[in-house]
Amino acid sequence: MLNKFAVPASANKGVYVGKSLAKYNNWSNSSLSELINYIEQKKQIILKKHLSDLQQRLNKMVNINKEHNSLLIALQEAFMTVKMEIDAHFAREWQLLTPYIHEIDSYQKYCEVKPVTSLSSIKDIANLIESEHDQLENILLKNIRNITSNYQVTGDSGDAIKILYDKFKELEEEISEHIRLITDFLFPKLVELEIFIMHRIY
Repeated sequence: MLNKFAVPASANKGVYVGKSLAKYNNWSNSSLSELINYIEQKKQIILKKHLSDLQQRLNKMVNINKEHNSLLIALQEAFMTVKMEIDAHFAREWQLLTPYIHEIDSYQKYCEVKPVTSLSSIKDIANLIESEHDQLENILLKNIRNITSNYQVTGDSGDAIKILYDKFKELEEEISEHIRLITDFLFPKLVELEIFIMHRIY
């Protein structure tokens, strides 16, 4: 049976995918709470480490680097758009998903107060989140790749540019992992658990 939330391999074409994606094999048998806790921890790394570091590096390089100034200004503008989208998207995920996931997972484990479930509602939320993932990965981050010529460096690029591009690759890897964890594991587990709870008598 086709998984509505599965992402075909072709969707990853052109996207930087690193070793962290190998962690996926560890989540098939994890609880929803364990998975969402890991996702939230990784969000904080993206926000406080990757985005903060990139913003500081770009601001400094734009101010002092005249040779690549036009490229860096375009890159800085594109990055700020990405950063604002990630900030808003993560906040929306927290508001729409995290509290409910802990509630529904707790009910499955301890048979506490049965949460109000709505399969159509969670599918609507999934569609919204997936739409934002597509916007972030295939439009906004792709725009940065276009500006940097797919992170291509030349002999005279300098170490600062090479390090900057590596930092963008790391960000892209983290975002790719975030998207795949939610698409391939979180949403299917959540839908399956909602169906179970809807048919549970007690």
